[in-house]
Amino acid sequence: MTPSLKKTYLNIARCKDCPDLRTDCWARGEGNPTADIVLIGESPGQVEASKHRPFVGPAGRLLRKTLKQAGIPVEAVYLTNVVKCWPQNKDLLTDTHAQKCARFLHFELKQVQPDLVVCLGRFAFESLIHEPVEHMADFDKIWLQRRILGLDRKVNVCLMYHPAAALRHKPYLDAFREQMEWLSRQWEWGTGNLQDLSFEKVIFSRSII
Repeated sequence: MTPSLKKTYLNIARCKDCPDLRTDCWARGEGNPTADIVLIGESPGQVEASKHRPFVGPAGRLLRKTLKQAGIPVEAVYLTNVVKCWPQNKDLLTDTHAQKCARFLHFELKQVQPDLVVCLGRFAFESLIHEPVEHMADFDKIWLQRRILGLDRKVNVCLMYHPAAALRHKPYLDAFREQMEWLSRQWEWGTGNLQDLSFEKVIFSRSII
């Protein structure tokens, strides 16, 4: 953990910007501080909030297991969420919460400087890209290049299933595993390069996220 990331985590723990959220139930980012890939979820669940760590509940365990099975070392990536506090009722999570937490994600991305950002689910993608995802039922993954907060250059941004959705629906679980396997095949580990992917936007048709 770098001193800058440690300072960001302390600021997350002290934040009281959202009075409608349990500000004592938060989770910081975790992982390789110089990772090529950052995976961003929506917000922590109850288990994550109690341990102050991302992706350690049931959905997180599935993510970590699936990454490992796909050949992506968990210790090589950085894991975090858009919203840092547990919302208790995720249906009440809004863009306002994302905006108030944006500075923390900004600092994380600025420190890690990834080449690829994987948004797990629609909320993370739209919060980062500020573009609506239309006809989500038609898409399996979306890949594009954008200049995003915290970074002064374009990076690859990919939208994939959230592991919580994969836990709830078996068809999504199969697709989630295929997505991670696909990602592992495309990424040249240690080089920061993607294999034969010189595109602005690619949409892979499948089913629902």
